[in-house]
Amino acid sequence: MSETPEDGPGGTVGQAQAEAAPRPPSLLALPSYLAGHAARIGHDALVEAVGQHGLRLPHFAALTALSDFGPLPQHVLADRLGFQRSHLGSYLDAIEERGLVRRTRDRADRRRQLVELTDEGWRSSAGCGWWPSSPRIPSSDVSPRRSGRR
Repeated sequence: MSETPEDGPGGTVGQAQAEAAPRPPSLLALPSYLAGHAARIGHDALVEAVGQHGLRLPHFAALTALSDFGPLPQHVLADRLGFQRSHLGSYLDAIEERGLVRRTRDRADRRRQLVELTDEGWRSSAGCGWWPSSPRIPSSDVSPRRSGRR
């Protein structure tokens, strides 16, 4: 069995202990390393916030895009999010079952599906209920003191 940074010879190291371990100063001097570390912290916080409401990041992304852009044809929504069109359908199924979006035929082109937020979806995107706020990165995780800079 190979060891990862989180694993030691005696087994898995606790998350708090892994986070408290000093990072190599040469890595901390790299802006790209610090940016990646900050992005991981933000990503983890967002995954947790969205997950508390039984959703995944693709669901959150679709809801956010519809909140920002308004109703869109399904293929346009997929393109704007960088999702494969076939995958977006299953993501929309999940949030449609929850009553957050609806899909209807485009009156101008019956081959297209228009996706829009429902009233419940709008209430959620306005901050009522489960919609997470931007996760905050604890300053101690990226402070100059912690990174070895003063």
